[in-house]
Amino acid sequence: MKNIFLNILRVSFLLFISSCVSQQGVHHQATNENERSPTAEKNIIRIIDTATKSTESAKYVDFDLNHDVAVLEKHIEILLQKSKNEKKLDLPKSKSQDFKEALMFDATDKGYRAGLKSISDQITILMSAQNEEQKKTAMYNLKLISLAIQNKYISPRQTEIEALMIPIYVLRYTYNSRIDKEFKGVEDSALNPVNSLLWTNNDLNLGHENLFSYRYKKPEVSVCDYEKAKSGWGVHPGFHIQCGSESFKLKFGNEVNSGPFNSRIYSLLGYESPQINFIDGLKVKYNQKMFTEFNSRKNTEYTVTLLNQKIGSYDRKMQFNLMDQIKEIVLIDGRHLNASEFSPDIEKNIEYIVFKPATLTTKTDDLEIGPWKLDELDFSDKREFRGLLILSAWLGNFDIRMDNNRLIRKQDQKQTSDLRLSLIDVGAGLGDSSSVLTRTSSDINGMTWTVTKTYKDQTGESETKDRLQMMGYLALEPNKTFDKVQLNDAQWMLRKMCLISPVQITQALVASGLSSAAVQLAKGKLLNRRNQMIEDFEMKNELQSSCYVDVNKKINYDPKIDGLVEILNSESEKIQAPDLNQILQNGKLVNR
Repeated sequence: MKNIFLNILRVSFLLFISSCVSQQGVHHQATNENERSPTAEKNIIRIIDTATKSTESAKYVDFDLNHDVAVLEKHIEILLQKSKNEKKLDLPKSKSQDFKEALMFDATDKGYRAGLKSISDQITILMSAQNEEQKKTAMYNLKLISLAIQNKYISPRQTEIEALMIPIYVLRYTYNSRIDKEFKGVEDSALNPVNSLLWTNNDLNLGHENLFSYRYKKPEVSVCDYEKAKSGWGVHPGFHIQCGSESFKLKFGNEVNSGPFNSRIYSLLGYESPQINFIDGLKVKYNQKMFTEFNSRKNTEYTVTLLNQKIGSYDRKMQFNLMDQIKEIVLIDGRHLNASEFSPDIEKNIEYIVFKPATLTTKTDDLEIGPWKLDELDFSDKREFRGLLILSAWLGNFDIRMDNNRLIRKQDQKQTSDLRLSLIDVGAGLGDSSSVLTRTSSDINGMTWTVTKTYKDQTGESETKDRLQMMGYLALEPNKTFDKVQLNDAQWMLRKMCLISPVQITQALVASGLSSAAVQLAKGKLLNRRNQMIEDFEMKNELQSSCYVDVNKKINYDPKIDGLVEILNSESEKIQAPDLNQILQNGKLVNR
């Protein structure tokens, strides 16, 4: 037994060393922004087998896009008809949270059907292509759609853990991205990529937007209706509501401030992302299902193996109490009760529930086909994908991963459709993003003052090189796209970030529901992070005069003495950030 244990340790150590070696030199791969045509290599796509039934594991058939397009077209027609027939049966769907059941195929799923229709659209484009570029683009989109559908039926997290690989897992999930300053890349850092499925150049409008009013949306009625609970893989609870003619996702948890702020910044800089707004005191008509369905999110089952033999498992079941999110209960007779006064006896007399601060995500007619990964296709060769590392680090959004990304089928009022890669959940941020153990969101005290650092790396007996490391940022899901970020990518994104003025940052922070003191501190930390990037990304000569802003890290501020933070919205109305009994003492947020 002792020998076995020692052997395990030896193997683990060797794996650890090999993983360390594998991390060296991964940042020296040049990319050319002028070579952005979709690749036509290995044009094999994987589509659901027509024999696959709902509630079964998905089975697939491969098609060669160079030879099997007509066969693929017929295959998609059969799948669409089978989906239509099953939808007509209107069979009851299981509400089970079981991990394996959640990954089973569902022929009636809206996203799956949207994917099939999008494949049909791309086949039409491919078969009528007038030139090689149109053909390549259609093939690329077909691969993208097929991957998104496949991703629907796999776990959004790594759930099988081999004990001998733990050293590699530890290194992989504690590795802060590095950028070699000597390898700047082959492309000019000022070169914009062409508009893509993920990103659109918004430079002309960027500096003119009022970020309080930007994408601002509030319910058109005073009391909304409950629809259903959130049932995805996410950690944070919430539910879907109908407010007059509009639909929203109501979300609770620690992203209540960071979600509204981040969504404005990502969208302003050209990224496809949802419209998220802060709301306090939302009224929702009482429905008992609020309580019975509140913990409907999917469970995740983790398995640990040793030499491929199962040695243990863990089923993560996140449970929350809706009472913790209730501000007050309003009865039909007009009485107002607090959450602690709730009892089954008063249920029939409840008119509506008033909720504590939360976020509202505006729902659209767009259909989510399926998740996408930063590691897929040629994403790592595209600057707008690599640039996400720098922007996300600035915001503290460590949660850029497959389950928060979707390929969507956008539909306009004319019912024409278009594909987009969307960052559907950009809520994490404005907190500590520096390590696995300390990650937080909407935690302004937890934000570090810097997220980048330049250090001297000993490369020889008397030789050192400047290295740049994202010491204040650690992505939750490692990916090769962030590994390929070059200095010119960082400079490109920093130029975009520097187009956002301090006034706009304040506007977005006020819109996120923070107190006046928290707004002051968060703005200071965001500006200081950007200041440090100017130095670390070697852009002092270009950006020091236009972007650098002096920051007092030991700021003292009391809104009762110094006045509330005040901004103007797009209608020139004065908006004040609340007091919330918070002040700043030596750069720390404290209660008065």
